[in-house]
Amino acid sequence: MFHPTDNKATPAPLWGPDMFDTLSAPQFDAVCETLLAQAGFETRCQSHGAAGGVTLWLYSRHAQQGKDSPVAVAQCKQWPNQLLGVKEIHPLLEVMQARQLQRGTYATSSGYTDNARKFAKYHGLNLLDRSALLGLITTRTTGQQQTLLALADRG
Repeated sequence: MFHPTDNKATPAPLWGPDMFDTLSAPQFDAVCETLLAQAGFETRCQSHGAAGGVTLWLYSRHAQQGKDSPVAVAQCKQWPNQLLGVKEIHPLLEVMQARQLQRGTYATSSGYTDNARKFAKYHGLNLLDRSALLGLITTRTTGQQQTLLALADRG
């Protein structure tokens, strides 16, 4: 967009909502893992195998104690054109409780039902839908966004 007060055009954003429609499930998982690593976490990925999706164990790079214990967990799964309900996100709460973790995030390329959002809020789960993921991506540096794009371009 050109502003009369400056002599150069603002570059177009590297990511848009339609980018999520072109990602394969493994690409989506890789983008989520990299996005969380860019936020300062060390990640360890556990695939869900044929069921699709991944669990990402998040470790603090600055922890003085318990460096081998995760500080949070994230589950990522591409669910094109489908709102996720409590049934889909409940396993995240079970994982958190089993590992005695206070922080958990569920990331999807689609969205959530109102009941899922209420459930997540009640249990302190962080939900990232397409819009929230895009918002996080756009806060990254151009270089970080290009790294994420490179993951999306892998076929």
